[in-house]
Amino acid sequence: LSYDKSNYNRTYIDPNGIIVANAPLLNHYEIKFDDDIFAAIIEKKFKTKNNSFLIGAFYKQKEFESNGNYFDTNLSYQHTNNDSNTLNLSSAYIEDKYNINPNFQIIGSMKGDFFRYKKEVKSQNEILARGGFIYNRDKYKFKLFYTKGYIPLAFYQIYNPENMPYKANPQLNTIKTDTYTTSLKYINDKKEITFEAAQVRAKDLVVYDRTTVNGWKNSSDKSYKTYYQINYTYHFNLDNKFSSSFTYGNNSENIETSSAFNGIVKSFNKYKNFDFYNAVNYQSSYTSSDGSYIKSSFEFTSALKYHYNKNLMFGLKGENIFHDSAQQSYRGVDFNIPTIDQKFWTNMEYLF
Repeated sequence: LSYDKSNYNRTYIDPNGIIVANAPLLNHYEIKFDDDIFAAIIEKKFKTKNNSFLIGAFYKQKEFESNGNYFDTNLSYQHTNNDSNTLNLSSAYIEDKYNINPNFQIIGSMKGDFFRYKKEVKSQNEILARGGFIYNRDKYKFKLFYTKGYIPLAFYQIYNPENMPYKANPQLNTIKTDTYTTSLKYINDKKEITFEAAQVRAKDLVVYDRTTVNGWKNSSDKSYKTYYQINYTYHFNLDNKFSSSFTYGNNSENIETSSAFNGIVKSFNKYKNFDFYNAVNYQSSYTSSDGSYIKSSFEFTSALKYHYNKNLMFGLKGENIFHDSAQQSYRGVDFNIPTIDQKFWTNMEYLF
């Protein structure tokens, strides 16, 4: 059992004006949020020599309320937007793991999610299912899985941000997905190599349409995206390690929302009382779906820690040292924004 309560305020002030939905240019608005969340979970596991069976249930009630006040630059426009709703989410799930022999295990699971809102948003029932197997042979491990699932609707999709006062979209459905994953791992005393591949097929895509009252809507189009990743780790000893990861992805619509190629190389080292950390993250360039060109990036981060004694340590760290991090485009903004700022800092740690 758990209970969480949160109250927080957000205030935005800009004398030059702020664009908020379909209101005039605003210079001040403040929103107060109140959330109450109650959750309960119960599980039971049954075990035999070759089988493990799990059954469980989950319940969550979330009450949320927001109160907002909006003013335009000339104080000729004032709007108060009050909204509240309650979500009751009930889930039931089962999972079974069966060992055919010491090297071969099959796994199957199923979960039902049942969404019930107090008002405005329609009730939805969703089913998730997963099945596959794991095979171990000496230093090799092979996995193959299929997952039938969905992507929950985000709050900003249920309520159209372009229209005030906000109104829920009663027609929106979740995105349905079929995911196929496989991996092969090799491990010996010092190194670990893993190759992974996955494909996600989606339907009932949620797209934004300014011409509609609700903004977000489901599309009849279908799409898929494929990922390939290879990871390599080498342990020189307990204090020194090298790791790398390279990923490539593409999709059926040839619409890019992120870099097709990404590579990360990291080193962890120790010499006497000094710890060293270095990381390089490369992302290839691409042109996003809104026509923005995102240049390739070469982000470098480095850190040094000195152990004065077992309790006192001093550190120095630089993040995005060459000021060349990945960037992101945003609708309505005519320039790209770095995802990570250039930062340098020192620190001291004392354990007691």
